[in-house]
Amino acid sequence: QEYIDQASDRVCFQAGEGWGFVTLQETSPVCLEIHCMGVLKAHQGQGLGRQLMAAAEDYAISRGYHYLQVKTVAPGHYEAYDATNAFYQACGYEAIEVFPDLWDEWNPCLLRLKYLKTNQ
Repeated sequence: QEYIDQASDRVCFQAGEGWGFVTLQETSPVCLEIHCMGVLKAHQGQGLGRQLMAAAEDYAISRGYHYLQVKTVAPGHYEAYDATNAFYQACGYEAIEVFPDLWDEWNPCLLRLKYLKTNQ
């Protein structure tokens, strides 16, 4: 519910019939963060996540941002987040740094970053 409440002041894209969404927020003049992203389990594996990523990247590039970043749980802690990490990696997000105490000791934060190639 917290993510939904916060979405009103962020850029938001939906996929399918509301089966997936991504919200973005600015972290610096050159970088947007994927604040939250999700696709309903019944609709995963149908390309909705990649559609959302493409929309987020197009939006960022059209507004002059050079990077997109995402924070997720570091691999090896939860099977679901291992799949999430594999998805982000397949989309071109590089693992940059683990922050073991950013959230709490059970959820070490992995920062992933993608450079957005522009036509400039």
